[in-house]
Amino acid sequence: MQADRRSVKVRNLLSNNKVAVAVYSGEEAVILRGRARIVEDDEEFVRRTREHFAKYHLKLDKNGKDSLGIPLFDKSIRCVVEVASEYSTFW
Repeated sequence: MQADRRSVKVRNLLSNNKVAVAVYSGEEAVILRGRARIVEDDEEFVRRTREHFAKYHLKLDKNGKDSLGIPLFDKSIRCVVEVASEYSTFW
């Protein structure tokens, strides 16, 4: 997941990395519980960001900004969050 480095979500992760993520598809859902970390390695940040915009077919301008003007490759503004699932619930 990509996030604004100054967001409340990221600030909360820095003080408590326990997370829960819910994903819904129609009437089915999965909840993942685990730990999150901010990807700090430059190469991993770039690789994961490239995977993100390729997966969602995002178009970037010549400055690496998406259609909303978000500079996806600016590590001072954006960060990649990795969630390691420790427990899951399905229904």
